[in-house]
Amino acid sequence: MVKLLSEKGPWPSLFGAYSVNEQFVESFELHTLVNGKYKLTSLALSVPDKNSNLDVIDIPASLTSRTKLKKMLDCLARFYPPPSP
Repeated sequence: MVKLLSEKGPWPSLFGAYSVNEQFVESFELHTLVNGKYKLTSLALSVPDKNSNLDVIDIPASLTSRTKLKKMLDCLARFYPPPSP
C-alpha cells in the first residue's frame, strides 16, 4: 500500500488506485478538504507493513511533491475554484 501512495502515485487513497470512479471521488474530496474554509494541511497516517513496521503517509502535506495528484487537483480547481477569503 505504501508504494501505491508514494510520491510517484497519482492516487489520493488505496481505493482510488483500483477504481477510476473512486479516484475521481477521492480527488474531489481531497480538493474540497485542502481548499475549504478550514484547510486540511496535514493528516499523517501510520500504515503497518507485513513486518509490523510503520510507514507514515501524509497525503495533504506531500501534495507539492506529488505532481500527478497535484495536476488532477489543479484540474478540479478550474471547475470548482477555492472560495475567496
